[in-house]
Formats: sequence, structure tokens, C-alpha cells
Amino acid sequence: MAQKKKSNYTLEIVFGGLVLVILLAIFVPSILGGSDSDESSPSIDGPKEGVEVPVEEHDPVLGDDDAPVTVVEFVDYQCPSCKVSAEQTLPKIKENYVESGEVRYVLKDFPLSSHPNAVPAAVAVRAAGEQGMYWEMHDLVFENQSEWAELSDDELNDKFLSYAEELGLDTEQFAEDIEKDQLTDRVMAGRKLGEDLGVRYTPTMFVNGKVYEDPVGPDELEDIIEEAKRTADSLK
Repeated sequence: MAQKKKSNYTLEIVFGGLVLVILLAIFVPSILGGSDSDESSPSIDGPKEGVEVPVEEHDPVLGDDDAPVTVVEFVDYQCPSCKVSAEQTLPKIKENYVESGEVRYVLKDFPLSSHPNAVPAAVAVRAAGEQGMYWEMHDLVFENQSEWAELSDDELNDKFLSYAEELGLDTEQFAEDIEKDQLTDRVMAGRKLGEDLGVRYTPTMFVNGKVYEDPVGPDELEDIIEEAKRTADSLK
């Protein structure tokens, strides 16, 4: 009887060990690797400062190239927080820093997959840029975000065409430009760059290579810019 109990005990240990191994095989990789995130919020842990964000020839830029502070903002035209940034933060920064040559402001597209009309909106703004009216269309598209955010594809094109007409653009050229793969490719290149840099949300700002993921208001951004200016001066 003792021998039988010992055998049963041994079998229980072996069985328990096998169960433990199976559980570890299932759960340890997911713990170490993290959970899958959806496409709109890539789980890339980029550095929080010292990030070099390339400024390319086709990027929309306000301000002097040799400004001591560069602000790069990744935006989604269908994002409500980006609308607030465009209407409240950017005008104040333009007035107080861009026009004085202290800040260069660069916009990068980062259309979220959760916003189906974000890519067409970014393309429409870039199409206006082909006629030298990028920032005017940028402002108009954000101002009227609620008008076009839920439209179908055909309705969306008509809406953006009406904005082009309102701005006095050549509407035939505009209609041709919004169909260009080149403009869509530029929008998606911004998205890819953002993912590579660890961008997960919009708007995300890089100020002289330091990352700010949460929406930044006008006063807070002014404080950030002043700090960046002091740091830049100390490195001269």
C-alpha cells in the first residue's frame, strides 16, 4: 500500500509539473511581449527626447529654417483634439514666435485608422497646397470638421471641392490633384514616420526633439518653447 501511495504521489508531481510548463508556455510570451494594439495606437516605445524628426521638402512649414526652436506636430484632420490645436494653439504660436523667427512649425500627417475620412482630408489640404493654399485649406477643413467627418466618399469629394471653390482655387486642377497617388503617398509617409518615432496619438508634438503626447494648450506650449529656447542658447 505504501508503494502504491508513493507511486500516486510521484504521478501527481509529474502531472502538476507538466501543467505548470504548459501554463508558462502560454502566458509568459504574452506578458513579455505585451498585447497587440490596434493600428491606430501602435505600441512602439520610442525615446521621449533627443528624437531627430526629419523635415522633408514637401512638408508644410511655417517660419524660418534657422529658428532656434522647431515644433513638429503630427495631426489627424478628423481628430477633435487636433482641431482645438489648430484653432487655439497654432494661431498664438504663429503670432508670438513664428513671426518673430523664434519657432519653425512643421506639420506631419498621422491619419488614424479609426477615422475613415482623415486620409482624404489630408490629401485635400495637400491638393490645395499644390496651388499655394495649404494653410488656408488646413484652417477651413478643421473649421468645418463636423460637416465632412461622417460623409461618404462621393459626398466628401464634393464637400472638399466646395472648399476649393470658396478659396478661389482652380477647381479642375484641384479635382485632378486629389486623385494623385503622390499626395496620398506623402500623407501615408507621415503616418509611417510617426509610427517609427513612436507616435501613438494625435496631436503629438516634438519640440526640439522632445516628445509631448498629450494635447498641449497655447500657454503650456509657450512655456515649452521658452524652455527649448533657453536650452538652445546654452548649447551655443
